[in-house]
Amino acid sequence: MNTVKFQTVANFIKAMAKAGQFSVDTAHKLANGEIILRDNTELVRKILPKAPAGTTKIIDSNTKRLAGISSFDGQKLEKSNNLVITHARIGYASDVATGKEASLVYKNSQDVVPAGLRSANIIIEQDGKPVAKLPVMDFVKPANEGNSAYTELSAFALVREEISFDIKIEFADGSVLEATDYPYVEVALKGMATFQR
Repeated sequence: MNTVKFQTVANFIKAMAKAGQFSVDTAHKLANGEIILRDNTELVRKILPKAPAGTTKIIDSNTKRLAGISSFDGQKLEKSNNLVITHARIGYASDVATGKEASLVYKNSQDVVPAGLRSANIIIEQDGKPVAKLPVMDFVKPANEGNSAYTELSAFALVREEISFDIKIEFADGSVLEATDYPYVEVALKGMATFQR
């Protein structure tokens, strides 16, 4: 039996198809049950500048799918793969060495996430339009709540198949993340996605 959330996301996907948000082929496959909806989490971990200025891209055209580092391959989702983001998590870690993306424990508690990252915005854009733009502070939890909690978004964010998209962090001028260690960020996007049967 499907959950209420599943039905809500399924109805959202149908409404987007009726509104012409998907290709004709995908809309046809949705109508005929050739595309299924299932739970999905996308993840990317990246080293950041110690003193970032302006906007830092979290994914780009060179991003590769690597276990423990990124589930994205470039900046486009495959055909028939559309991501509906219902929850998100931003975690932080630091280390004395580079190349540690997959081996660190990322935390999102306010005693760990530095002020420079808490003051930033996380932005997801597709086709030159914002899909989501939220302050990182929305994803930072009080220290006593633990370090793994996802934040539920107030509205669904849709990333569509075969169209280039960006995930980036917009930092305030003068931001400093670390004085000596290397800062790392983890962005996890949880929800449901469409897949070809």
